[in-house]
Amino acid sequence: MQPFNCENSDIEVFSCKDCNFQTELTLLLKKHFGERHSLKNFANEFAVKLYVCQNCNFETHFAIKWLQHTIKCSKSEIFTWYSCDQCDFQTKYVSKLKQHTLVHVDEHTTNLYRCRKCDYKTKKKSDLKRHANCRHLDENVWHDCDECDFKSKHKESLKMHKIRKHTKGNEVCWYYCTKCVYKSNDKSTLKRHTSLLHVDDGVIQWHKCEKCTYKSKIRYDLTRHVKIKHLDEDSIKWYRCKECPFKTKTGSGLKNHTIAFHAEGDDVKWYACDKCPYKAKQKSTLKSHINVHHLSEKDVRWYRCEKCTYKAKAHSSLRQHVKLHHLGKEEIKWYECGKCPYKARRNDYLKSHMNAQHLDDKDVKWYGCDKCPYKAKTTSNLNQHTKLHLDVKDIKWYECKKCPYKARRNDNLKRHVNAQHEKVRFECRNCPYKAKSERLLRRHLKKLHL
Repeated sequence: MQPFNCENSDIEVFSCKDCNFQTELTLLLKKHFGERHSLKNFANEFAVKLYVCQNCNFETHFAIKWLQHTIKCSKSEIFTWYSCDQCDFQTKYVSKLKQHTLVHVDEHTTNLYRCRKCDYKTKKKSDLKRHANCRHLDENVWHDCDECDFKSKHKESLKMHKIRKHTKGNEVCWYYCTKCVYKSNDKSTLKRHTSLLHVDDGVIQWHKCEKCTYKSKIRYDLTRHVKIKHLDEDSIKWYRCKECPFKTKTGSGLKNHTIAFHAEGDDVKWYACDKCPYKAKQKSTLKSHINVHHLSEKDVRWYRCEKCTYKAKAHSSLRQHVKLHHLGKEEIKWYECGKCPYKARRNDYLKSHMNAQHLDDKDVKWYGCDKCPYKAKTTSNLNQHTKLHLDVKDIKWYECKKCPYKARRNDNLKRHVNAQHEKVRFECRNCPYKAKSERLLRRHLKKLHL
């Protein structure tokens, strides 16, 4: 496949081998095949050129898309660039500059567009229209995907769905990051990637929460944060599971829950790791697995704590670290047991406590080992147990970089490093006692204070 160069090539003409039909668009050729011939061997009937932009990494198999991009991407002086006087933003369009400047305008000094049916307000008229369509439009008004069960209240959401899920092979239009190997078939996703990974914290426009210290590089993340953390119970639109009592504040949360707990058999699309037997029901879970277990130190995406030297390979680990070590007593959300005085900072700790202490054996869902009579109440405990059956040569050891200590479990290595080398201590809230580990602190609390 040869790259197309505007200086030495003409736009490709596609010819049908079964008749005299010709066109410059693969889309029209495919339509012709479907109407006049058979689509079975359409992909093998002709070779498709790759059109490459000479100014950036953009490439496509569509001549029209290439021409449109080339016009936008051109660096010639025929374009007038409009620059923001408060940041490095540039655009060829006055309308986009005007829209961008709203980012720098204080909400208290500008006229906001307000929803007539709820308390929603925004700086942009387009955002208000989108909000009205999403929240207050007739429930029967949906845009359905003609290739799967997906539906949306927004045409642009349906358009992006089709690009991400149903565009295949040489029809994909890729957007490449200029600073790393990342690429995306969605321009907004590439923009998010650039903001998160390649823009310095001192340069980026932070979106800050008015009710707490939270801030985000992405506006949508701030909106999601406010919805989850600060909305009153009466103002929240709950997404409820049809199979169990689970409810959540976000549609994505309900989707993830359904996939994780209720999808079975042919309904499950597994994402398999190409370096080990691990597989996951969600692509994001697989990406996290690869980041934690298979990337080299230089390629790992680290999540760093802003208040200490702690860093983690998983964002969830960083969130739990902040909960456990940096939240003030008044900021802590305790998860309390309804049957005893036990309480925990993490919901999964409470669930483990309930399974271990308060469920009858007949009500427990047991996970059995296929090599011995062992059974566990949680999959994580079973996974840790199965490592005991591995041959010595198959064991993945987690080795300490500061002493000869090594462990079969990464969490044991972390506890060792915290206790022996970082001198981390867990303080009792009822007395001066300090423990080297959370397990020792829990044992202390149970023995003396419960």
